[in-house]
Amino acid sequence: MTRDVLPGAHTTPTQRCPQCSSIGRPVLIGLADETAMEAAAAGELVLGGCMMGLDGYAWECPAGHEWTGDEQTWTRAVDLALAGRPRCRDCGGRTRRLVYPRALAHPGETDGLADDIAAGLAEMAPGEGPPGVHSTRICHDCRALLA
Repeated sequence: MTRDVLPGAHTTPTQRCPQCSSIGRPVLIGLADETAMEAAAAGELVLGGCMMGLDGYAWECPAGHEWTGDEQTWTRAVDLALAGRPRCRDCGGRTRRLVYPRALAHPGETDGLADDIAAGLAEMAPGEGPPGVHSTRICHDCRALLA
């Protein structure tokens, strides 16, 4: 299966089920937003709900087996499943974060920004953008801005 990956992005890290050796999907805990629901519908992660305890499992295979695993691998798998989402409403293409220069004055807004730019998951905007807005989403293909 070919995966639609932005230039410079790495392939999704995987964990094998300890019971059946199937490739697992990361389980995302918490209230799902549009981005997470879209990734789950594409089969890239599993929505675990918002009531699961902290000692819950982190991976699930197609057979329903559940297990914990390496946190760094899980984090990268979730990040990549969510990357490029939500998809563009105009053309269906992947989106990336468009960061306005004013965000540079707010450290929390730019955590991991250099890595995201290198991976093709974000870009700096050429202008200041709307007042009070630090970033938005832009389509990688048609360049439409998401509202």
